[in-house]
Amino acid sequence: MDNETKSTLWPQLVMDIYTGFQKSQVLFVTTELQLYDLLAIHQNGMTANEIANKKKVNLDATERILDYAAGLKLIKKDFRSESKTGK
Repeated sequence: MDNETKSTLWPQLVMDIYTGFQKSQVLFVTTELQLYDLLAIHQNGMTANEIANKKKVNLDATERILDYAAGLKLIKKDFRSESKTGK
């Protein structure tokens, strides 16, 4: 590989590593919070506020991690109701 090819591929490689790290952190946090177990118990889903209260964590951070998890298709988010989230 010549230097020009390396220099054009390098930014993409860095972004791939970075996005992989972000995805792994979302999986780590949702697992540490035992989010999947919680949602399995509450078959009708839960709001971000209910999850934050149950786990005693910050609501804003909970909303962000739920959005990321939904974006990765780890959970389903119901946009029709007030941030109702379910597995």
